[in-house]
Amino acid sequence: MFKMLLFLLLLWFLPPTEGSQHAEPMFTAVTNSVLPPDYDSNPTQLNYGVAVTDVDHDGDFEIVVAGYNGPNLVLKYDRAQKRLVNIAVDERSSPYYALRDRQGNAIGVTACDIDGDGREEIYFLNTNNAFSGGRGVSVGPILSSSASDIFCDNENGPNFLFHNQGDGTFVDAAAGAGVDDPHQHGRGVALADFNRDGKVDIVYGNWNGPHRLYLQMSAHGKVRFRDIASPKFSMPSPVRTVIAADFDNDQELEIFFNNFAHRSSSANRLFRVIRRDHGDPLLEELNPGDALEPEGRGTGGVVTDFDGDGMLDLILSHGESMAQPLSVFRGSQGFSNNWLRVVPRTRFGAFARGAKVVLYTKKSGAHLRIIDGGSGYLCEMEPVAHFGLGKDEASSVEVTWPDGKMASRSVASGEMNSVLEIPYPRDEDRLQDPAPLECGRGFSQQENGHCMDTNECIQFPFVCPRDKPVCVNTYGSYWCRTNKRCSRGYEPNEDGTACVAFLGASGSAWPGPAPSGNSQIRSGRGSSCQRGGGAAADSRGQSPPSRQAGPREWLRSGCFGSAAAAGLRGPQSGRTPPCRDSRPVTGPRRRPRRCCRWSCRCRCWSCRCCTGPRRWKSRSAAALRSAASCIAGATDLGDRGQLGSGTHSRAAC
Repeated sequence: MFKMLLFLLLLWFLPPTEGSQHAEPMFTAVTNSVLPPDYDSNPTQLNYGVAVTDVDHDGDFEIVVAGYNGPNLVLKYDRAQKRLVNIAVDERSSPYYALRDRQGNAIGVTACDIDGDGREEIYFLNTNNAFSGGRGVSVGPILSSSASDIFCDNENGPNFLFHNQGDGTFVDAAAGAGVDDPHQHGRGVALADFNRDGKVDIVYGNWNGPHRLYLQMSAHGKVRFRDIASPKFSMPSPVRTVIAADFDNDQELEIFFNNFAHRSSSANRLFRVIRRDHGDPLLEELNPGDALEPEGRGTGGVVTDFDGDGMLDLILSHGESMAQPLSVFRGSQGFSNNWLRVVPRTRFGAFARGAKVVLYTKKSGAHLRIIDGGSGYLCEMEPVAHFGLGKDEASSVEVTWPDGKMASRSVASGEMNSVLEIPYPRDEDRLQDPAPLECGRGFSQQENGHCMDTNECIQFPFVCPRDKPVCVNTYGSYWCRTNKRCSRGYEPNEDGTACVAFLGASGSAWPGPAPSGNSQIRSGRGSSCQRGGGAAADSRGQSPPSRQAGPREWLRSGCFGSAAAAGLRGPQSGRTPPCRDSRPVTGPRRRPRRCCRWSCRCRCWSCRCCTGPRRWKSRSAAALRSAASCIAGATDLGDRGQLGSGTHSRAAC
């Protein structure tokens, strides 16, 4: 009995593992009480995109639904009846009658203030007498500090990541950033800062393909995205809308996949992204509860707090292959947690879509949200930065508009669990002295009045212990790592646990021997090959070349970079050495020798130092090149197909 109790206690205190499912349901269906199916407000029809905006300009949000084989809907929350009511009624005298557009066959909807009158216009993507192939779009400062960039996940082609150049032009940076994903079919997309490093990350779903969770990284001044999706998270499904939000106000974001029961049942899925210090976030699968909908023909969805209780509500639309009414769900967890909703405005008073909002807290650092101008699949989320804070409290908030203007203000304790309106900054406000702000742990107020990351490594130069003397500053914190020493031509990786080849702008490695120990060789295209048979797929999910691949394919592959960095070649004329073939390779006599091993999984060479008196002499004079010339002539492989001549044709290290 005692052992059983001890085992249960251990299970209780153990942290959740990646891929485990939380048993407590997250959502409870309230459709029958809030939006019962009927002819006027919730007809059984084919619905698609959903958007949230203030249609009647009364300060409350309405939910706009694109109807395909029926009218468009504009749902407003009636506080007296405590239910959603369609205000786009079938009466020509109604001011919202034109929004019905029953013959438009709409599939997408969005809202924005085009004419600068302070009120958002509503745009429907109609398909009557037209062909449309719209997919997911997100708009926000992804690569830029303030200007709006555009990410599009496409079908039958690579994704787009249009980097705003600030002069009215855009440059597609998807391939260089590693998010082009050319062989998949993108659907819903959302922007968020999942690991709280102050950078905008991207999550999206691929139709019956692997779903992606890209964290934004920076190395040597170049922006790259790295997919951290776990096997369960990336499991293919007929996905439509993807939503990132904090449904239980516990500080951790959840990701909701709205699936379409295409040819069989396909339940919706929910994951929590748990932040970890100095590591990738943990992805925990949650129980969606009533929002599972295994037979739902999900085509769209949004989150908004239409009843003003601080808990996000989930509205899902259905259609395409079967007429189904809308579904409404409320969260069933986190009612006692703190929250704050921030609504930035433009200079004209409209919602500032594309703005970036950073909330500084007293204990948990900085939290970032994007007022996304797109998101979802044919949808648009509410123009609000919703922050769940758990038991923490906000200290100050900072808003950055797409034109670069910034505004900061403190948050009083009495303003918790409320909605803050942030007006566009006036020019005369800049002439005043900035008010003192409480930025929270890891941040400090600068002369311009804004909170910035404190560099603890400079402020406290002896903060790290002797066994980990190297201080690495992070967003709102710091950490210490070992003083990893690498050979010439190599440098420590980001966490200081391995040496990686330093690649210049041309992509060729500096000459020098490969580092000893548990080293990792990384190419300039984002792929990596570990000694001992580590996996080597590039950042776009492509596999290394096959064992029968020709030299040109090896030259284009990321795995070839590791072979070049080691001073070796890929397969000679399509022939690969047998697995577990360890070859002592030497240059001129009396030079250090290296044993180079062929990895079956990685399909590339990795080298280490050889010990012992054994010597090997090449019969090929061309094989006795120095390491520098061997690496510098790596591109010769694509032209000649082999290095040297004779029966051995082995490169010198």
